[in-house]
Amino acid sequence: MNYHYAIRRLRAWIQKHVLDHEPSRQPYHIANVEPNQTVQLYLMLISLYGYEDNFLSYLDADELFGIRKLHFKGVRMWYQTHIRIYKDGEIKGHYEIAPESNAQEHYAGTTLEYIQEKEQAELMDVVNLLNEPEPG
Repeated sequence: MNYHYAIRRLRAWIQKHVLDHEPSRQPYHIANVEPNQTVQLYLMLISLYGYEDNFLSYLDADELFGIRKLHFKGVRMWYQTHIRIYKDGEIKGHYEIAPESNAQEHYAGTTLEYIQEKEQAELMDVVNLLNEPEPG
């Protein structure tokens, strides 16, 4: 069993049995890729755009990868772009205060909004690259 899978299983158990939170899907749809492109999308966002695994977030139903990019906004204030990639190729994401800055506001969900324009453009560049037809 690999490390990523083991951590996800532990998080799912804690979410269900300790936090009493049932998984669902967030409402912030961005785009879709083919289901066989999800790993490639994840690796491209990690390696090219500075995203990292988001081990502190809830797991959505059918979520394969949850990643985030941190943004510094003033003195000791961090926000994050949080992207979720699902088994069926759907991509959802939002922008919010990072739990490191204010855990109460973060977990209450009071700062959720659509992702910022720059991150939306970066993400769509990767999606479009993945959806380009293979040459020849």
